[in-house]
Amino acid sequence: MMQLAWAIEDGNLPALVSDDSPAVLVDALGVYRMALLATRAEEARLRRPKKPPPPK
Repeated sequence: MMQLAWAIEDGNLPALVSDDSPAVLVDALGVYRMALLATRAEEARLRRPKKPPPPK
């Protein structure tokens, strides 16, 4: 899935999609959008401060 997103981002979609079907392009853009949202969520999670351990 990520390889498809990278191909779209790099402009190599025609190399992966042989027919010019709009449905395929819409699906591919949806995959790219999901990958982008997941990446942003992961980056936000990594930026959050870590919770201190509970007191003993």
